[in-house]
Amino acid sequence: METKGEKGEQQKATDALAQQSNPDLGLDDDNRATATLEVDAGRGEDKRALWERRLAISETLKKGLLEPGVYRGQGAHRLYAKPSRGALLGAPRGAPHVRLTLFVDYKPELCKDFKETGFCGFGDCCKFLHDRTDYKEGWQVEREWQQQQQKTLVRQTLNPKP
Repeated sequence: METKGEKGEQQKATDALAQQSNPDLGLDDDNRATATLEVDAGRGEDKRALWERRLAISETLKKGLLEPGVYRGQGAHRLYAKPSRGALLGAPRGAPHVRLTLFVDYKPELCKDFKETGFCGFGDCCKFLHDRTDYKEGWQVEREWQQQQQKTLVRQTLNPKP
């Protein structure tokens, strides 16, 4: 049996560990914790869903619940062979609750082809970095080279070597 003093100590410990909540934090309702990612066809449009719809129509046609002369779509006809329900049709459905992250570990070197020509045959698969910073057009490089050549020519004419 707990005494009155022990209950008071437990209450003090519980109060010390309790955290005051603030209703003004402005949190979203779920912060997309249960969001789904569907990159493939929707669940009602993939091969498996179409196959299940086709089987359901075939079963109801066999039972005589539907009129046989009504057009219900390209694949909605009576099946005479018994299909296997365990067969996979098309690509398997991916898990919609998987979060994808991408981390590209480039080598620290720059791609020589991309730096010189602006094009790399490897594209996004290139292991070198495709850097677009501070590139000059061809005419700018040519003009700077000509100015540099003129300066060296002037220097050579003013200070001829013996």
